Amino acid sequence: MSSVEQGPAVQVQYTTRTIAVILSRQQALDWSSENEVGVYTTLDIGSAGTLEVVVEKDFACLDRSEADNTDTFANPLDGATC
Repeated sequence: MSSVEQGPAVQVQYTTRTIAVILSRQQALDWSSENEVGVYTTLDIGSAGTLEVVVEKDFACLDRSEADNTDTFANPLDGATC
């Protein structure tokens, strides 16, 4: 996934082996905030119909070691009690 200065909030580029989701810089900044879990949109792909795009944060698992949670977002339920 990458971001661009201007353009639509979400774009998709694809080839036979690659799918790239491209966010506008503002959309990427909004998504990176603590409160935004994901980016959800529907793109018109012409005569083929529509494409549902869903990109969500990878939250740390509460039942795994820190090594298993490398490169994850802090889990909002960490420290919560039932």
